Amino acid sequence: KITQLFKGRRNMRVLRELSIERIKREIEYSFSQDGVHVENSPGYHHGMIANVNNSLNSLLQSPLNSRLKGQKEFLPKMVPYLRWIVRQDGKLPPIGDSEQRQVSFGLAKSLFPEEFNHKNQGMKVFANGYAIWRTEKTHLVMKSIQTGRFHRHDDDCSLTLWHNGEDLLLDSGLLYYKEKDEDRIHVRSATAHSGIEIPGKKAIRNIFNKSAGKASVTKTDSISAMAVMGMYEGFDIKRNITKEGKKIRIVDFFCDASIENKVRQNFIIPACWEIITKPDRVIFKKEDGQTWVLECSDQEDHREIEIEKTFVSMMKNQKSEAIRMSFYPKNNKTEISITLDKAPQYEDEDDGRLIEVEITHPNFPAICKKLPINWSKNEY
Repeated sequence: KITQLFKGRRNMRVLRELSIERIKREIEYSFSQDGVHVENSPGYHHGMIANVNNSLNSLLQSPLNSRLKGQKEFLPKMVPYLRWIVRQDGKLPPIGDSEQRQVSFGLAKSLFPEEFNHKNQGMKVFANGYAIWRTEKTHLVMKSIQTGRFHRHDDDCSLTLWHNGEDLLLDSGLLYYKEKDEDRIHVRSATAHSGIEIPGKKAIRNIFNKSAGKASVTKTDSISAMAVMGMYEGFDIKRNITKEGKKIRIVDFFCDASIENKVRQNFIIPACWEIITKPDRVIFKKEDGQTWVLECSDQEDHREIEIEKTFVSMMKNQKSEAIRMSFYPKNNKTEISITLDKAPQYEDEDDGRLIEVEITHPNFPAICKKLPINWSKNEY
């Protein structure tokens, strides 16, 4: 647009050619071949679609810029990822420097209306770095990619999980852009993500590092995807996710060096969930009755569990309370399963609290007892 101000001036053609090449390079750098913005945050993907569209529309008003038509034709490729990454409530998950805000599909529908003619349910992998599972009520994302130089969080193999209108597993979000601030450093760290962390080891944020280039996500079948970690040099770590119905199976693979360095699996959970730990599982309950369960297949891995208060930032400059729950695996392969909603076998689960109930029987006097579960409706 600046070169248009110099119309008729000397070297104007050279300036225009330079500007066109810069725009083409910028678009080629900023998006993967399947149209995903490289800067690690879905919020920037949404914003960049509008920025690129507005810029190209303005430039294409001049016939001298007709060579940019190819870039304009690339815009529809950016739409499928946007449609899949936006949750069913119309909000983005707080991945990377994204805010959990409502987004509009108005522009996306005008660019690629056919994409909205079918339901986007099932599982897809985008840019070899995002696996997204969608059902009518569930939105699950696994991320492992390091392609952009900015907005990088230490979030290889990390998860976000939303179900039935509630956040279950979170990324800690943006907070703000004060890069030397202690809390900003925290939300970008592996400690603040529902992923895998090697305490005391500095994560790689250099996209040209050979190890960083290993970070990837590949589809293994119609319901499963495998993530490879690249942010820790010299450590071989992978995570496989399978989602079938209301069951999510997380299988992690650790090298010996990661076990020796006390690798841990972190889960960031909103503080609205009550956490009840059992010898073989962890139960999460809300006051409205919603429940989900996390189970470890090996009780040895479940035995060392750490629960600490933390915070997340769903919107810029805002904090909300959360819990970090961490496991310290002892084996090279671990399996964790998540069951969504209260399964029948957990309906009468003892949560450790005594309930005062009156027990009556036609042949005996009524008695009042404090019991771990409510047996008052048991006629025997």
